[in-house]
Amino acid sequence: MNYLKKEVFRTGILYNADSLNLLRDKEEIKDKSVNLVVTSPPYADVKDKVNNKDYIGKPVEEFVDWFVEVSKGISRVLTDDGSFVLNIDMFYNSDGSRNTYVYELILEINKKTDLKLIQDLYWIKSNPLPNGLATKYLRFKSSVEQLLWFAKSPEKVKIDTKKVLNKLSKEQIENIKNALKKTENVRKIMPSGNSMNRYVVYNTMLKNGGTLPLNYLYGASVSSDNFSKKMAIEMGVKHPAKYPLYLPEFFILAMTNENDVVLDPFLGSGTTVEASIKNNRRWIGIELSEKYYNAYVKYRRQQEKNLLDNFLENKEGEVNEQKVEIERF
Repeated sequence: MNYLKKEVFRTGILYNADSLNLLRDKEEIKDKSVNLVVTSPPYADVKDKVNNKDYIGKPVEEFVDWFVEVSKGISRVLTDDGSFVLNIDMFYNSDGSRNTYVYELILEINKKTDLKLIQDLYWIKSNPLPNGLATKYLRFKSSVEQLLWFAKSPEKVKIDTKKVLNKLSKEQIENIKNALKKTENVRKIMPSGNSMNRYVVYNTMLKNGGTLPLNYLYGASVSSDNFSKKMAIEMGVKHPAKYPLYLPEFFILAMTNENDVVLDPFLGSGTTVEASIKNNRRWIGIELSEKYYNAYVKYRRQQEKNLLDNFLENKEGEVNEQKVEIERF
């Protein structure tokens, strides 16, 4: 048995386990059974930054080899059209230079696993914290973390960017409609030398109701609707490296359908699971720390009790937290 504890919920499973071992367990998590993996492991040498025995990263000299093995397990459980999104960041060496372990990790994953880098995206924080070494060596404040998108089959990967379009405002729609009246339906050479049919572009924007998202997400590091704030108050547990709900939700919407399975092998405070539940996906969460595992199990039990109570009180009404018709895990 490759886990310490296991809790089965209506639409998902939580494990208190070492993710590396559990991802190798073909009986517990079947081959090609997961549609999307979204996660953010403790970064290399995080123990030097966070005084928290429940949140300790691998030493930088071990991190790449260790995470390549984790990636092999992720590749095993991913469907052929599935995706793996890794939130990760670099850090400053003691001499003020930037450590390059993330670049080394990308190369090693490409060489030693079935996963291929599809695109590098970025999380731009609107409220980044200051970094002591950056301040000491007069570096610019770091506000960006990487979101690395991998897949086994680039030509088959499931992705629907129309689900995450940048919505047009009423003013933008009116401006485009006015521009269309003055635009010919012909392809023209632009000042850059490229050719474009603005008429087709404008019509497509109106038809879709938005524009294709750029390769970055922008927002607060912990948004006001982040459930982990509530959990920290109710359960007395704080996690030092939460990401906001909108981050995993963006990829869940774009890369999965309802009832697909989402996995987070480094669950932490449970944000990925919450985003999965909100959008009617099934889910698997793995967390090594017994403290964080117990806290989230307690939180999720209470939420499911609230959901059931709400449903029983109003059988014909709409259940707000999640649809009751979602398939059981």
